[in-house]
Amino acid sequence: RDFLQRHLGATAPERYVSLHRQAARWFHQRDRMEEAFEHHLAAGDYPQAAELAEQCALAFFGQGKLETLLRWRRELATAHTPSPWLAYACAMVHSDRYAYDEAEAALQEAEPTVGPRATIQRAFLAQQRGHYHEALRLVDVLSAAHPGHVRTVGLRELHRDVAHAARGAENEHAAPTLQAADLEEPLPRRRAGDG
Repeated sequence: RDFLQRHLGATAPERYVSLHRQAARWFHQRDRMEEAFEHHLAAGDYPQAAELAEQCALAFFGQGKLETLLRWRRELATAHTPSPWLAYACAMVHSDRYAYDEAEAALQEAEPTVGPRATIQRAFLAQQRGHYHEALRLVDVLSAAHPGHVRTVGLRELHRDVAHAARGAENEHAAPTLQAADLEEPLPRRRAGDG
């Protein structure tokens, strides 16, 4: 199959791109997003692949499709095509894996689009690193600057957990139970063509 695709791409590049675009639409219409993404890439339609990643990123994170998210981000980065919500989801993956530098790099890409959610994730990173005062500062700044963008109850819980850790919790193995995704409002799924 790979040989035939390479041959078609070399001998009839317009047809090759057209077939991959048709396949991407077909898979997308059937909610087979991983296959649609691959066909967008094969067609060189990087903005469409990024848009698809934007639509799927948080859902895939929730479904545990973590390796898919990381792979998509690498492939879009190779094509110099940003995908902020994908970067945000990857930041959460990296944070969960204690890959702090990668998480911070992903948050840098995501922040202009995801706004306060990046600050929440940075607070979690600071907490995980043991920088409790920085985590508290970020939570306080976020609470004051963006009260309508996050769940206030969730922030109070995070603040309590971080303050508890900063005081030196009796049980050193107890970890806060919240994740940044717990503090988010659900996002409506966007369809292709929505602005």
